[in-house]
Amino acid sequence: MKLHYIPNIITIIRIILIIPIVWALLHNAYKLALGLFMIAALSDALDGFLARYFSWKSWLGSVLDPIADKLLMVICFILLGWQDHIAWWLVILALSRDLIIIAGAGSYHLLFGRYAMKPNLISKFNTFLQMLLVWLVILSLAFLHLPPLLFDSLEYAIAFTAIVSIILYFWAGIKMLKKQLHLSQKK
Repeated sequence: MKLHYIPNIITIIRIILIIPIVWALLHNAYKLALGLFMIAALSDALDGFLARYFSWKSWLGSVLDPIADKLLMVICFILLGWQDHIAWWLVILALSRDLIIIAGAGSYHLLFGRYAMKPNLISKFNTFLQMLLVWLVILSLAFLHLPPLLFDSLEYAIAFTAIVSIILYFWAGIKMLKKQLHLSQKK
């Protein structure tokens, strides 16, 4: 095995970890879910560090890593929403945001070809807040009950950053479309 494959292998393990996390959440085994979620979160940090520090970046890794993150977050959001631990309106907003981004990226890819996806800062912050919310919800269910105000505040912060990121991606998409149309007119 070549060492530069290690970040991708870690990412694949993170994707596989989703299965026991789902099982644990469905069976109210919140301590197990919390431990597995923490391993998944740490593996995300580890594969990113290895890819950057050792220059083990790859196209496959640039695709797999966000897929692993999104799968984990979407599944946890849906399950915790279904169990009434996260507000349904937030689950719908978060899923809608992801679908809008995927639809925009897919449309661009179909019309103009492949490009490197670069999440904006507000989008990264939104993902961080989503992960924090999931972690705190599971932590609260597993060990200690945190105040509802904390969850309400986080949910509104996630909603705000989701809406702002949708607007920014929409604006970036318009700029990219204008650039492509301008280039095609020059030909």
